[in-house]
Amino acid sequence: MKYGITKEEVIIGKLKNTNRAFEKAREIKELIENQLIENSKGQGKLQAFRQLNRLVNENNLQFEFTMEGTDIITYSGEGSIAVRRTYYEKENAYKNSCIKCLFSPEEMEKFAKERKNNNIQLLNKFDMNEKWKRRRELILKRQETDEDKKLFIEGEKISKIIEEANDEYVLKNYKDVVADYIIEKYQTYGNLTDGEEKEKATREFQEYVNLKEKGIAIDAKILLEEVQNKFEEKFIKQNDKEKVSEEEMFRQSRTMNTLYNYARFFDLIKNGRELNARIYAAKLVKIDFSMMKNIFNSFHKDEELLKYIDLKEKEIREMQDKTYVLSVSTYEDYNKDSVKELNSFLIRSSIREHTRKDDEEKILDTFDQMKVELIKHNIEALKKYKYYAEKNGLYTCSLPKEDDKKGEGKPIATTLQKMYEISDEEFEDVINPIIPDER
Repeated sequence: MKYGITKEEVIIGKLKNTNRAFEKAREIKELIENQLIENSKGQGKLQAFRQLNRLVNENNLQFEFTMEGTDIITYSGEGSIAVRRTYYEKENAYKNSCIKCLFSPEEMEKFAKERKNNNIQLLNKFDMNEKWKRRRELILKRQETDEDKKLFIEGEKISKIIEEANDEYVLKNYKDVVADYIIEKYQTYGNLTDGEEKEKATREFQEYVNLKEKGIAIDAKILLEEVQNKFEEKFIKQNDKEKVSEEEMFRQSRTMNTLYNYARFFDLIKNGRELNARIYAAKLVKIDFSMMKNIFNSFHKDEELLKYIDLKEKEIREMQDKTYVLSVSTYEDYNKDSVKELNSFLIRSSIREHTRKDDEEKILDTFDQMKVELIKHNIEALKKYKYYAEKNGLYTCSLPKEDDKKGEGKPIATTLQKMYEISDEEFEDVINPIIPDER
């Protein structure tokens, strides 16, 4: 059985050719199609999938989904997903088609073990979720006040955030939230006169901004080296073909010198020598950033890099004094408009390949801090949810012991509050759900 996806056909299931199977093949096909229609509506109830499993079991049919088939048939999300293709259709010498596996039996066994859910686990989880939905309504009705209901819902929301927060999920969904958290911490504690919080918030903010700028600088320097090589080749060929005038030689030399200056500027930034880079650009060689942008734009259009050059030029101009270039070393310096704009851009910029490992580690480490803060500031909500969730076999957070509650009394970051806060409209929908007419 085949399913078309992104201009390719994927084998989603295998049915052994018996008389009983032949009779039931149309029913199997219809149930698969019904499930795909259900998925496209985002319902995710797996009703047709469950009917198909009953049909297979009751009739002893030798039918099974391929790995890619299970991924496709059970996915009801809106975004795209990547699936590993394990089978394909091949024509033999007699023009008959047959299904072939792309991997060895040992590899297929390994893939099977790596899978998080097989069909049984998936259905068990679905059944548990359906039972929990019904029990959850009763639990909320039993809560005495709206405040108790909100505590329960907040505890549930936070538990789900932490349960889903594997590395892949965090990197995909929380990159910008982590950036907002780092910025907020710096804005909250960076202006203090002293203290551990000031030092930690300032260090984490500066380190992450520097890391992001380093990634851009490395890519810029690599591009400039490619441009230099192209110009060198062009000049050598030109000089070999004809005699070059002194004026042309001067122009070529000036072009190569300009490219060298640009490369040197990004090299200083890459190595963390921010003050030297600004002095070099503003005082020593007087870099023309408009010309720099034109060169990058001509050879490799990286919109983020072009935006960075604009913002970097603004920063250098504002940080200049009549006699020297100021060092960004105080909270006031970071609050200059151009510096804030540049840093806000950098900290939310994309992950660059040459700094990917450090960048992803920073995101994951910071999110671990965020999880701790989420738990410490919401112990009552998590306790209320945990009391009921544990009885129903659901995930619950480990709560800190009394000795581990240091910092609980400080206000929670607004960035974290937004992750679990419940609007009045959402609260009303939860406690008074609209029950569909099942007639």
